[in-house]
Amino acid sequence: MRINNKNYYFYLLFIISPIVGLINSIRFYKTGSYKNIIWLFVVFYSYTITLPSKDADIDISRRIESFNNEAAHTDYKFSEFVRSYKQDDNWNADFFEPILVYIVSRFFSDVKIMFIVYGLLFGFFYSRNIACILDKLDSSLAKKITLLLFILALINPFWNINGFRFWFATHVYLYVLLPYFFENKKTHLFWLLIIPLIHFSYVFAVAIFVLYFILGNRTQLFFIFFIISVSFGKIKSNFLETVFSYLPGVIEKKANGYTSEDYIEKIGQTKEVGMNWYATFNSAYLKYFAIFVIILCYWKNRDLIKKEYNSLFSYVLFFLGFAFLVSSIPSMNRFITPGLYLFFSFYILFVANNLNTYWLKKYRYWTSFGLLICLVVQIRLGFDTISFLSVFTNPLIAPFFTEENFSLINIFK
Repeated sequence: MRINNKNYYFYLLFIISPIVGLINSIRFYKTGSYKNIIWLFVVFYSYTITLPSKDADIDISRRIESFNNEAAHTDYKFSEFVRSYKQDDNWNADFFEPILVYIVSRFFSDVKIMFIVYGLLFGFFYSRNIACILDKLDSSLAKKITLLLFILALINPFWNINGFRFWFATHVYLYVLLPYFFENKKTHLFWLLIIPLIHFSYVFAVAIFVLYFILGNRTQLFFIFFIISVSFGKIKSNFLETVFSYLPGVIEKKANGYTSEDYIEKIGQTKEVGMNWYATFNSAYLKYFAIFVIILCYWKNRDLIKKEYNSLFSYVLFFLGFAFLVSSIPSMNRFITPGLYLFFSFYILFVANNLNTYWLKKYRYWTSFGLLICLVVQIRLGFDTISFLSVFTNPLIAPFFTEENFSLINIFK
């Protein structure tokens, strides 16, 4: 992490008050320090995160239990770890996190150190993906589309670190694609081989990109595919199981795990219990907003898009087409999120460069209220794990008050 001497003020401010340092670095984002300040804030959030009760059946609880179990076995050799990770003579494909947990638990027994490592990894890719868009905007333009920029930042927010594997894999995937589409930078493409090791289901997203890479930009064909997918296409889990039967044994077993009836029923029950109406509204509004804008853009500005945004727009159509196809399967509908991130990346640059377009100006204002609600909802969801220490203390004070920590939502209850 390189610190520019001219920007030391923001780092000093971060040490005094991370939240104030974060806000100011974003306000003056042209200084360039905001990327690292966002990264540092995600790390600080991870350290001060509100931990759930021991009996809570959520991802973060299982991560804490897994780390504590590993840390308790101080004489646990790596060869033993490898043998224990073998399941029915088949290797579990996404072994990135278990190896990470094993390595950290060899040196530390405090689970908060594990969360700092999560924050370092998640925060790096999270901040760089935001920077990939923000750095392309003039400061005067950025102020006019502030709402859209916040929506982008909170599509896969930093508190999704609680479900680390999939959401971290999502940001790594975006870290590969955004420079590829905006700058034709291919140096990140090797990450595509690593992403399924973080979360195996990303074989699906990687396959979409490989297929797109082969087919090229076929905007009209992809738009037809997108419309059919949105209107009629819903692939059932039994169809995917048939497709998976042609894969090698270890891959077939892992893939079927995401589409099995037991897994789908478990996910469905979790959503029924854990998802509030406003969270359901949030995801539905963003999805239909994207569909509405995509159709309008293609209808009103097809030639301009093909000239200036063809690659990214084509891939948005192609990726979301596949994401909507499998969205009826609870374990697969998460792929709408990276599709939305790519869509808003396109939309932000399109709006910034065409602010005076009549139809865009007209529809942008009356859809903004719904986006504002989505922003409020996302922040509200973050309050479940963003703690009092995250907002009102700093790295020098927080370590002395970790036992008295509580989430921000408790302030309003």
